[in-house]
Amino acid sequence: MPRRPTLAQLATQIEALTRKVAALERGAPSSGSRRGRAAAAPASDDLLALISRRRGAPWAQGDRRGAVVYGGSVEIGGREYLWGLERPVPGLLATDVSGPAGVLATLAHPQRLRLLVALIEKPRTAAELQKAIGTRSPGPLYHHLRDLVALGVVTQRDRLYEVAARHVVPLLTALSVAIDLGAGRGSE
Repeated sequence: MPRRPTLAQLATQIEALTRKVAALERGAPSSGSRRGRAAAAPASDDLLALISRRRGAPWAQGDRRGAVVYGGSVEIGGREYLWGLERPVPGLLATDVSGPAGVLATLAHPQRLRLLVALIEKPRTAAELQKAIGTRSPGPLYHHLRDLVALGVVTQRDRLYEVAARHVVPLLTALSVAIDLGAGRGSE
């Protein structure tokens, strides 16, 4: 069983990512960047170089080595979300896919994605969400909301629904991945 990174290792990684994001926000090159290149390119190169050097547990097991990293810095409506996560490849390949398949199945509906995008922009009432998915009846809305609330990505407070803050960047990442996976469809 792969060993999980320690809290100290995760804190060090988060600190490094935070410094890089701050440098990008200032428009400054990150440390170790090469002269004469655009400010954004070195940070990407640095990140790829960092994850390509992962060795030992939990990043390597037999012929499986590496890491998948995702994250983002998002500001919407005066709210800021900063999220970064690294998953070692051996653990990903050993994952029981039934849990993630259920999550993807719950997200895999155009009206649910419309609801999530609307809720990422700002908290909304049921009436506003009903308009967002273009339905006259509240039944379909509550059907989709029930599944999103059960998944834990949507919460309700008072009469407003919203996306839980910790899920904003992961949901936008999932949307981005879906766009990228489908980018080649129909072009052959």
